[in-house]
Amino acid sequence: MQSPDAAMLKETFVYNPCDGTFVRKKTGRVVGTVNSHGYSLILFKGSMQSAHRLAWLYMNGEWPAAEVDHINGQRSDNRWVNLRAATPGQNRQNMGRSSKNTSGHPNVYWRRDRKKWQVQMHLNNRNHFGGRFDKFEDAIHAAKMMKAAMHKFNPEHRT
Repeated sequence: MQSPDAAMLKETFVYNPCDGTFVRKKTGRVVGTVNSHGYSLILFKGSMQSAHRLAWLYMNGEWPAAEVDHINGQRSDNRWVNLRAATPGQNRQNMGRSSKNTSGHPNVYWRRDRKKWQVQMHLNNRNHFGGRFDKFEDAIHAAKMMKAAMHKFNPEHRT
């Protein structure tokens, strides 16, 4: 099956860059459904397509070279100001905390064997050690500073 192009997309839908919605031209209805991972999907030319990638196609006239990142981390927020091109590594910099994280803060976890809070970050297929701390607040601060220094694409700290 051939990938849809921008002309096909614009014949079928109108994309509103202010609110990130797609409206089917024939019916005037907003389209899309949110999947279990939080991404908005749209049935287009017989297959489900990610709305953020369709928004990229609609606005730029071509498919994104790699990935499209949701700047605010909200996977269903497809407003144009919330989308940017990203490499897979850059996109991972914008992830929130893991579901396995029990501390409530990304890159901070309790080392039971050392009885300390540890800061660790994964970047470029390597784990980077950020220190061990007696105080949880000190570990959070260290994690924020480490993220700002290492994640130039997305230095903000989101939980």
